[in-house]
Amino acid sequence: MKKAFLSMIFLMTLAGCSHQETNEAVSAQIPDDSTPSPSVGINTPNSDGNDGLSDENLQDITSGFKTLLSAYGIHGAQIAITRNEKLVYSEAFGLADASKNIPVNENSLFRIAGISKAITLMALSKLVADNKLKLDDFVFGPGAVLGTRYGTLPYEPLEETIQVSHLLEHTAGFIDEPYDIMFDAASLTQEDLIGKVLDERSLAYAPGTTYA
Repeated sequence: MKKAFLSMIFLMTLAGCSHQETNEAVSAQIPDDSTPSPSVGINTPNSDGNDGLSDENLQDITSGFKTLLSAYGIHGAQIAITRNEKLVYSEAFGLADASKNIPVNENSLFRIAGISKAITLMALSKLVADNKLKLDDFVFGPGAVLGTRYGTLPYEPLEETIQVSHLLEHTAGFIDEPYDIMFDAASLTQEDLIGKVLDERSLAYAPGTTYA
């Protein structure tokens, strides 16, 4: 569990929210008069009204989201809303694969990039609170959290000084030059991506010294 969360954090250091991936599979735009793909499922409020959402509210959400997608030329999307720990709205829009006319559905995968930061931080905070992880733990190298699983040995000396806190604070020393490896190839697995960075990118700064 600890290794999985640390792997997620490493990926977060590579992804910038401002990057936009071009994907031929979703090349078709949604026209202004388009209708959403068949509903993934809308959970209407309970009769006691605790969810605070009426049928009219849900229709407004669908209409508003369709307008947003059209205005920005977004090809496909999902939207889900939870309230009081219950799923009260879930809908899919547009196409996941334009060449095959495959609509977005509940199994469609999206890169969420920086949205994962808050989720990962909460998970790590729980590990730290449970004394299963320390912020000053080293990440790479013999005896470190991720050990020598990723990349090709030997690691560069500076890479073995990266701590958990450096990844959380974006001060590990990695930079996106000459480009962001995360968007190099969509087929890269998480393990491939981490190994590629360790093998091909030297740290630009000593860990803990510079935010990037």
